[in-house]
Amino acid sequence: KMPDALLKRGVVCMLVSGVVGVKHVFEEVQCLTHFYQPGDFLFNTEVHKTLNIQESERIIYDEVELFWINYLDPAFKRNLPEVSIELEIQSSLLSTYEYQGYINKFGIDRQRYCEQWLRDNPKLIGMLSRKELANYFGVSTSSLQVFIKDSLGK
Repeated sequence: KMPDALLKRGVVCMLVSGVVGVKHVFEEVQCLTHFYQPGDFLFNTEVHKTLNIQESERIIYDEVELFWINYLDPAFKRNLPEVSIELEIQSSLLSTYEYQGYINKFGIDRQRYCEQWLRDNPKLIGMLSRKELANYFGVSTSSLQVFIKDSLGK
């Protein structure tokens, strides 16, 4: 189940434990594009209902624990108005920066990124379908087993 904090407007979350995947529709196919892991920040700006033309959605793959702040909450704004304004601005900037970092790592050397991802996330291999994994790694489903074996053997 999606934690309520991820559905509220004006929320910045830090993932304490668990894994959250993100799917987007590309060329009429819904594909996993990235994952959030402990220590990552999540923002409601990524999956904004009115701007969501790629039908983005978050998928919970492991039980999650979040630390979150609703910077638009009236009590928070009243007690810490400067912090509320700064978080609103920074959440937009940081979500763009974080996403760009992912694009750089994934786009510049996808194979190395995926090999490292496999070593860091062995339990996720069993949580995702073969099709999702193959799509994410950019390999065919028939090559997936060899890709995983080779990646984990390095």
